[in-house]
Amino acid sequence: HEPLLRSRSITFGYSDTEDRVWVRMLLENKSEVNFWINRRLCKGVYEAMAGLLLKPIKIDGKELSAQALEKHLKAEFYELSRSTFDPAPPPPENKGLDGQAAQKPNWLGLCHTISISSGPQWLMSFKNKGTNYQLALDRRSMIKVFVGLLKTCDRAGWDLPNPHEWICVSGR
Repeated sequence: HEPLLRSRSITFGYSDTEDRVWVRMLLENKSEVNFWINRRLCKGVYEAMAGLLLKPIKIDGKELSAQALEKHLKAEFYELSRSTFDPAPPPPENKGLDGQAAQKPNWLGLCHTISISSGPQWLMSFKNKGTNYQLALDRRSMIKVFVGLLKTCDRAGWDLPNPHEWICVSGR
């Protein structure tokens, strides 16, 4: 079984020299990891996330019809894409016993596998170098993470296909 490290904080950015998105996760053990994801993997995250969001949901004990679900998702996406994002937390304090400067972030290279699951808690798992780096959030927070990734892809000029009119990212 692979080691599991959990996080509640993720930040995305685009590197034009690499033509990749960088990911920074602050882990619960107070360390941080950084890795790259490519366009193909971002497209996979997009498709997986859209599929999970289209699963039937209940509001006030009643399951939404397909049409009502699309309307709900459009409103939810609109609200969350325009809300402010929390600033990225500062790097963890990693001073050695001798008080030397903080260590450089742990760069893991290119991530090859991301999986997403929904439920009471949504999980996004990045598997890299034999370790599962897992982000566990509620639905609305995970949608904000999704919006953040989509905005990063949009700024990169990556034209991810968008067959869902409810997925609106500010600036599109």
